[in-house]
Amino acid sequence: MGTAGSAVSFVAICASLAAVSNAKAQEENDQNTASLSEAGAVDEIVVVGQKRIQSLLEVTASVDVISAEEIAREPITDLYDIVDRIPNVTAALGQQGFVIRGVDQRGAGGSTLTITVFVDDSPLGNQTTFFGPLDSWDLGQVEVYRGPQSTNFGRNSIGGAIYIRTQDPSFEWDALGRLEVGNNGILQTSAAVGGPIIEDKLAFRIAANHRQSNGFIFNSFLQQEADETEMTTARLKLLFQPTDTLSIISTTSYTDHFAGEDILNPTNGVPGALLDASEVDRSVAYNVPGREGTETFIQSLNASWDISDKWNLTSITTYQESDYVRTEDFSTDPNNPDDNPDLALDRTGDDSVFTQELRLTYQGQRFSGTLGGYFLNAESGFDDTFTLTGAILGDPSLSFILLTRDGASFDEVTNKAIFFDGEYQLTDKLDLLFGFRYDDENQNDSALGNTFIANPEIVPPFLQAAFAPFLGVVEPVTEAEYNAFLPKGGLRFRPSDDVTFAFVVQRAYRAGGADVDFVSSGVIEYDPEYLTNYELSARTVFLDGRLRWNTNIYYSDYTDQQVTEQFPPPLQNFGFTVNAGKSELYGLETDANFQITPDVQVYGGFGYSHTEFIEFTQTNGTSFNGNRYPYAPRWSANAGVTYDGSTGVFGGFDANYQSDQFANNFNVPEDFEGERVVVNARLGYRITDNLTVTAIARNIFNEDFYVFANRGVFGAETARLGDPRTWAVRIDADF
Repeated sequence: MGTAGSAVSFVAICASLAAVSNAKAQEENDQNTASLSEAGAVDEIVVVGQKRIQSLLEVTASVDVISAEEIAREPITDLYDIVDRIPNVTAALGQQGFVIRGVDQRGAGGSTLTITVFVDDSPLGNQTTFFGPLDSWDLGQVEVYRGPQSTNFGRNSIGGAIYIRTQDPSFEWDALGRLEVGNNGILQTSAAVGGPIIEDKLAFRIAANHRQSNGFIFNSFLQQEADETEMTTARLKLLFQPTDTLSIISTTSYTDHFAGEDILNPTNGVPGALLDASEVDRSVAYNVPGREGTETFIQSLNASWDISDKWNLTSITTYQESDYVRTEDFSTDPNNPDDNPDLALDRTGDDSVFTQELRLTYQGQRFSGTLGGYFLNAESGFDDTFTLTGAILGDPSLSFILLTRDGASFDEVTNKAIFFDGEYQLTDKLDLLFGFRYDDENQNDSALGNTFIANPEIVPPFLQAAFAPFLGVVEPVTEAEYNAFLPKGGLRFRPSDDVTFAFVVQRAYRAGGADVDFVSSGVIEYDPEYLTNYELSARTVFLDGRLRWNTNIYYSDYTDQQVTEQFPPPLQNFGFTVNAGKSELYGLETDANFQITPDVQVYGGFGYSHTEFIEFTQTNGTSFNGNRYPYAPRWSANAGVTYDGSTGVFGGFDANYQSDQFANNFNVPEDFEGERVVVNARLGYRITDNLTVTAIARNIFNEDFYVFANRGVFGAETARLGDPRTWAVRIDADF
């Protein structure tokens, strides 16, 4: 059946089911509207990602909570659409990771992450973070934590954390469906259904989602789309409640997420040309189609036992397995695309992550706290083959020499930690906050590389001898252990039930590691990095809960920061990690949400993030003192309005702003790009209380902007552009 036929069948089924349940839904809707009109309040926001479930008024961390209702109603398709709406949070490298408070998820250097994404309590692995289960279908809640979270979330969260919780099963029957069709080949088909298997004992929820797009770049050499994307997710959740005090949730999910190559030549084939984003041709000429993505399986088991009205024991077990694939054409000259067809990267890999966490929580009248232990074992490996020309030595005349490297690597990390987070009520209005984490990490890394001249028959013997230092087999091996004590302390002041102020100081860190020197094939080790964060927070609620305003102000002292240093020319495209002496971050984020009437809600916020290297001089003497971190916009803001009236018409719009950023540590003017304002809109009609149709427009003013621009190396310029205007029609059914 074609797309049109599927759409007609989908609408017919939805309309029939909607007619059956219309009366009941109308009654529930009237009750909800009346409740809001009488009380003038909106639901309390509850934060669940931390070790203890708390009201947002009690949480001192800078966290934005995005509810299931907001995700479902807005033109949101994945996690990147969500972070665009959050001050001081943005996507990196064109939806290839995240940046929080100017800290890129990959860090300024190092081999591990600075921001961890959790999906149903499972920390996503290195590659799964970028091509994993990031779709927004049937989510329960998303919590984005800005700033260091090492005490609460553990390893790889020195810059922040993102906690995603999918919809849990319930003992009430529920069914959802969605069909979205738009330009550029946009097609989404989604469904979810759940309900009781054994009344009040066992319930299930099944969700599935498929989304695809042709992308926005055309490969003129292969006469096909270059950056098409496709993601399929399937999930089964079970809720088992054998007693009133024991609850077990099992989550099993599978994701297949792949995309084509979206890197462009920002000079339109004229090296050195500095073009505005609107002037860049959205076309490429590759002879090897690019492809990157993962297949990911996740299993998690969350068991919670209320031992008494004050004590709770929770066990969280997760297992994740991913297969990774990447192919990339290294010969991308649009004027000569079939030159050196062997210049390409072919890489496959796999990741596995197992975690076990146990925590005991006590909730007393004046004292409450959580004590726990954590264990992680992560393994990852790569097999890759890539071919470059001899021109990497800086002499274009050597481009006829083809150098091939076959490589394999294996990394294993074991992480163990104990942690505590608690608070004590000093007075009726003042609380003492305290906690710690002791983290111990063991790393075992090994690699095998074989470099050889792929076309020796045409390479003179004297040139083969010149390349001898780069050739041969190497097997570097590293083993290291790192540990750190990470305390946290602060005060929380509650002048009233609707206002909370707090000041918290905490220490965070990221473990060290080692790089393989591309030139010598030796091992370059680097130390852990540490961050001390000082943060003020304010949580305020006005007008009986209709207006919420939250603000955080922070200062972070960064020492021994892991930063990538490039090799001297002609190997400037390769690098290794060193520890910078000192850098700092400071800024603020503030956001507000106002339910003006039961029909109209407005929201918005802005963030300022200052990042700066204070003491950082490269081994070659180049000083980065005063430079900003890469991918670190100073300013970000968002605003929006949503309307849902009694006539059946609903809609809204949102706008988000991001200032310029640098693409690397050098802060060269050619790489200072990215300022943009993107506006999205939606307009819909409720055919029945269970069936809606919505017209959606993303980037309605067709803003052209760089999301990544590396134009400082003559003849090797690369860039990524933001998505142009897209539109779609969405049909939703909810029973």
